[in-house]
Amino acid sequence: MQTQGAPPPEPTDSAARRATALAASAFLLPVALGYVFTAIIKLINPADVDVTQGLAYLTEILTVTWGAALIWVVLVVVLLWRVGSRLGRPAVRSAWTVLAVQGVLIVVIIIASLVAPG
Repeated sequence: MQTQGAPPPEPTDSAARRATALAASAFLLPVALGYVFTAIIKLINPADVDVTQGLAYLTEILTVTWGAALIWVVLVVVLLWRVGSRLGRPAVRSAWTVLAVQGVLIVVIIIASLVAPG
């Protein structure tokens, strides 16, 4: 007698989980890279500036962080688009939702920081 358990997972379940994880890293990974770059550049201090000041190497740090964010988000969008066209839109719906929510939150944070006094 054979017992029935849960059916084996569909291949789209695994792809959907990977797509959601990829979308979740869309903004986290570039920010983490920015912090790593900040630590490295302040450690080696190539211009011999006072790194105790918060704005030391600001241009370089912002360039790396925003550049990495732009490249990574474009890569995530392209990959989600390809996975969605291959597996169907429902397979990546949650990944698109995560990406959209993160994008809205980033825009709200930027606008709030521009409007805030001081």
